[in-house]
Amino acid sequence: METQFYLTFALGFFGVFSGSALYDFLCRKTGGLTVFQRFLFGTGFSYMLFILLQTVLFFVDYYVPGADYQCAGIVLRPTLLFYRIFGQGKGGARQLPMHVTDLRILFLLLGALVGGIVLLSVFEHKNKKAGGTNGLFYGYTFQRKRLGAYIADEWRALRKELYVLEYFSWWMLRGLMVWAMIRRYRRDGYIFEIVLLGVNLAATFSIPLIRFLCFKKLFLGRLPFRVQTFCNILIFFGSFLIHGLGAVFQNYDKYLHVISGAVVVVIGFVLIRATRRGRSLPAGATALASGAFSCVVITLWELFEFFADYYIPGSDNQNLQYEPPADVLFFRVFGTGAQNPTLAGVLDTDLDIFFALFSCSIFTVGLYVFLRLASRCEMRRLSARREKEGSPYRDAVTIEK
Repeated sequence: METQFYLTFALGFFGVFSGSALYDFLCRKTGGLTVFQRFLFGTGFSYMLFILLQTVLFFVDYYVPGADYQCAGIVLRPTLLFYRIFGQGKGGARQLPMHVTDLRILFLLLGALVGGIVLLSVFEHKNKKAGGTNGLFYGYTFQRKRLGAYIADEWRALRKELYVLEYFSWWMLRGLMVWAMIRRYRRDGYIFEIVLLGVNLAATFSIPLIRFLCFKKLFLGRLPFRVQTFCNILIFFGSFLIHGLGAVFQNYDKYLHVISGAVVVVIGFVLIRATRRGRSLPAGATALASGAFSCVVITLWELFEFFADYYIPGSDNQNLQYEPPADVLFFRVFGTGAQNPTLAGVLDTDLDIFFALFSCSIFTVGLYVFLRLASRCEMRRLSARREKEGSPYRDAVTIEK
């Protein structure tokens, strides 16, 4: 039983190196890739493989009577390494069907984390040994500044990167989050949703804080401020509307995963563009890396939901008693399946992954098409400009004549 978890760990570990090599191949004509780009895409590639595998297993169980490749009906032994480390949790028997799926996610996370650390270490060692300037801690360093000068420069960078209304929206959301916390406390007293609102309120300050704490060498110190805007979109739809207003309509969670899968593709695109260091990257590599980053967030979010349900009494982020109505869009498109009884426990989580993957795929393809069209338009513009200004070679021939 535990063998599959070790195989998932291996998938996460070796997927990082496979993804790094694939990204290097896609960008072979541009050259000079940064280590952070290889790491970002390599890690995302591992999660992408896992999500595709998980989706395939879900549909096999969904359509084949008696199939149980997700092992939803197996009760895990209390001697399992997971229990010895994390304890029995508070989810009780109702959470048992989810253990195999979520343990796979956990072991994938550990494998990709170890693989990423090894990848970064190898490249750092090679760069130091060769005296190169393309490692993780190279190319992003800027001069040490006093605190006042640094804050002034950060403010100028923020004003340059963001529109006024965009920055104003940050503070509007923060105000709404504070208002929602006060409203929920007056109405319901101290409840878990207030804690979630507080955590998400802190997350609205995350990018400026990361830039401040990592300002010397790490690339994280150069994250674009616009990433915070996209994070705020997720916080608004995923925290304020649900925990702040309690405005949960039928299947809202599924629509939220569609939105998040798309928005995180855009965040991944911003991150990849920010690591270019002036180089031009192929449209295919950029789009694929952005989609891979979205797969990382999709997987980590499901893992967060699992541990919240595992430790916090009353938490039910994964809807362990989920019984979707017969007219839900998924059933209208794919049918009601083979009605395997063991699938009920993992239906909500796998549908979350599926809807997020669907949205991620659509936006990844759309991003690739957009980048290709933008590249062609740029080439035409440059060509027209050369024609208008005249080429130096043609002017030289004219002078000779």
